[in-house]
Amino acid sequence: MGFVLLTLSVLALIGASRLWRAESRHKALSKKRDKALARTTPAEPAPRSTHGRKTRKSHKPHKLSRRARRDWATANGFTYTAEDEFLQDEWTRGAAASGAPIKDVLTGTKFGHETRIADIAGTTVIGMGTGMASDVVVDMRRLPLTQQLSEDLVEVAQIEGFAVFASEGGPAERMLDIRVRTALEQLPPQVDAVCFESEWVLAEFDDVTDWDAVFAPLALLADTARTLPPEIWPRLELAGTSRE
Repeated sequence: MGFVLLTLSVLALIGASRLWRAESRHKALSKKRDKALARTTPAEPAPRSTHGRKTRKSHKPHKLSRRARRDWATANGFTYTAEDEFLQDEWTRGAAASGAPIKDVLTGTKFGHETRIADIAGTTVIGMGTGMASDVVVDMRRLPLTQQLSEDLVEVAQIEGFAVFASEGGPAERMLDIRVRTALEQLPPQVDAVCFESEWVLAEFDDVTDWDAVFAPLALLADTARTLPPEIWPRLELAGTSRE
């Protein structure tokens, strides 16, 4: 009986020894496999520190080059001039209020209106002639307002995402008909200001946009400008009739 127990104990020790060796071999193989994977897997790059560095702006306005403006003028029947001193006296509001020179001027006709496209201190301005000068100034700014307007203007209304200011409230209110609402709604979102001054209506934007998308609504606004009181009232002359 004692011999049997001794034999069983020896067999148990042999089995335990084999299990321990197998477990040790498995651990060693696992370590080798992990090391191999570490050598073949590229390490993730550490995030670069931005401390002390200037970050780039997510959006920067783009401008058409002078050559691009010349090419556009040629393709659309416009003429190009480097600078227009005549407009310097005609445009005095909005971007032109800074007194900066009016450069890279394109001149032509769109929808029956004299049209100018120019650059004023980095702001692109499209102007259309209204056909009649008026002393009433109407300034429309896209909301929310980002700058203070001239003190001689009073707020008249807010329509289609624009705040409307004018030098005279009554004539400006009468001008705000369905045509104005339609035109403001159709203007591209890059257009942030529209100004009626003398015999011009001007659209301003700081980024390149589809100019063709501006012409139609701006022409509609130029038509509505004829409801403003003229600078000089036309005289109506009746032909005299003879009693003889």
